[in-house]
Amino acid sequence: MLTLELIKEKHKSADCAQIFHDQLSFVMKPIFETMRDGVNLLCGDGKRRWCFPRLAPFLGDYEEAWRACGIVHGHCVVCTIPTFHRSKDRHLHANVERQDHEVRTGDESLRLRNKYRVKPDKQTLQELNNKGYHSIDLFTDDVPLKDCSIYDAISSDLLHQALKKVS
Repeated sequence: MLTLELIKEKHKSADCAQIFHDQLSFVMKPIFETMRDGVNLLCGDGKRRWCFPRLAPFLGDYEEAWRACGIVHGHCVVCTIPTFHRSKDRHLHANVERQDHEVRTGDESLRLRNKYRVKPDKQTLQELNNKGYHSIDLFTDDVPLKDCSIYDAISSDLLHQALKKVS
């Protein structure tokens, strides 16, 4: 129940985000162990093969995605496009060229968050916030396979984007 409250409520602090990610880490630990060690599966052709599962796409609306990605509310979960804080500026979001902004990756996210942990000064925190990251440990930081961070699993919220006429 606590996890649902953290997703649906309007608590946007880094402390609430860390609690959420700690819970997901606990739940995902056996899955990550299977990803690392592999599992012997019986395939459709009757042969056994050693398989290494990966994370499937994360499907959710923005309110669920920003919490799962460990980013600051209001930032894009896919790229580092600037956020607009005033409601009258929201229409500008569609006019900004997305290709001018870096795509979010697990490696870059981890690099920036670790940089802040090593040197927790105001300038480093500002860089972290400008990119839209909380200074927390994500549940996918310990994923044993490359390209299996939450940023690799996140997918577009197509229903809501279509309703807003934004691609």
